[in-house]
Amino acid sequence: MKTLFKAAFLGVFLAFSAAVGAAPAKNGGGPVARDPFGPLQTLKAQGRWEEALDWLDTWKEVLPPQRWWLERARVLAAMGRVNEAADAFEQALKQRQPEAEIWSELKQLRMQQARAAYDDLLSPKKAAQQQVNPQADIAAVRAALERWRSAWSAQDVDSYLALYAPGFRPLSGLSHNAWKAQRRLRLRRPKFIEVRLSDVQIRRLSPALVETTFVQHYRNDHFQDTVRKKLLWRKGPDGHWRIAREEVLK
Repeated sequence: MKTLFKAAFLGVFLAFSAAVGAAPAKNGGGPVARDPFGPLQTLKAQGRWEEALDWLDTWKEVLPPQRWWLERARVLAAMGRVNEAADAFEQALKQRQPEAEIWSELKQLRMQQARAAYDDLLSPKKAAQQQVNPQADIAAVRAALERWRSAWSAQDVDSYLALYAPGFRPLSGLSHNAWKAQRRLRLRRPKFIEVRLSDVQIRRLSPALVETTFVQHYRNDHFQDTVRKKLLWRKGPDGHWRIAREEVLK
């Protein structure tokens, strides 16, 4: 009964306000109804925050729920009651359920991401991986270079190709697949292959890039040559170094 009375009283109040206090429309049309929250805005403008809360409590059951929660949040925030204001803002969002569910799920996801990133940052393993260790990188690339030379000499095609970065393309412009087919043929065709390296120089460009230059001595059963070569090694997400660029210098 009390709710019905409030609703009836508010209806009469709004109708009276619209009739006697409405501002004329800019286009010369009929009157424009006032905001039902007009009395609240007056209290807020005068800084009468406790009275504003009382007004909201009185008309809670008959005013639009989302706007009611929003106005309550604003009043509480102005009073410095931050935690209560935050709760009220969340309630305002929840009045539109699909949107509230999205916000809630997104918030949970962001919290999971933040926790995972924080745990990952503090993990001893991650901290050790992030330490700058140029000598370790150079040693790892030196070992990878030797595996590359050894696999080529042994005509172990799979091990040789595994030392190149995924999607590697030679400077000649061949596609990755065409280059792989060509290398398979050239490693398997000779009766034997011998590859030796001399004057090896290794330079760390960044934590993820290392450059090697050397003189390559190549020989098989019907051909031999000596060239100076440069290989650019990139560290992958798995921590392994692979060839990202291969260039014959002379």
